[in-house]
Amino acid sequence: MAGAAQARNFGVSLAKTDYVAFLDDDDLWSKDYLQGMMRYIKSTSPDCIIARLDQLIGRSVLPYKNAHGHLNKDVLLVKNPGTTDSTMVVKKNSFLKVGGCNVRLPTGYDKALVLEFMLQGYHVVTAPDCQAILRQHEKGDRLSGSSTMAEGIFQFYKQYKNKMNFNQKIFNLLKIYKNRWMSKRDLINLLKYLIFAFLYIPKYIFLKLFKN
Repeated sequence: MAGAAQARNFGVSLAKTDYVAFLDDDDLWSKDYLQGMMRYIKSTSPDCIIARLDQLIGRSVLPYKNAHGHLNKDVLLVKNPGTTDSTMVVKKNSFLKVGGCNVRLPTGYDKALVLEFMLQGYHVVTAPDCQAILRQHEKGDRLSGSSTMAEGIFQFYKQYKNKMNFNQKIFNLLKIYKNRWMSKRDLINLLKYLIFAFLYIPKYIFLKLFKN
């Protein structure tokens, strides 16, 4: 069975249009989402556009993530500022040239795709006035389980560790072992998680307290 990344690659390869928009099956767009994205296409001719991501909790739509002003290589190496399938419109030819979605990543292929656009010098813009909506479910995270998350972060780390500085490497290893421990509840992964937490968290707190 094809994974999500492979399915998106296949879909884009069959597309007859210059640009392709993605939408996960349980997400939503605002009614003027596509018209707004078209305005950015006409005005900036981007290779990739990232919209704002809000979240639906019950019947309320609340702010969640907005990549505008936060989209750069350093951010993408450690977290996802809102670069999901449902917030993304890509230029077909550019998508194919950068290699499409990385099929080795069970999670995080959307973030990695935007990172590839940036690393390879393509034109990426944000569209903070275009709204995609993530549907949050009542029971926990709708995303993959801890084991799949750990594997996705591990494969992302292998792919991009030569682009990371020391702190970025430590932070990714911290997330890997946290998710491995949450999946297996074993002592070895707990100890590794605590070691990387000891290396990263004090420095993070120090920077937060004294950055100004």
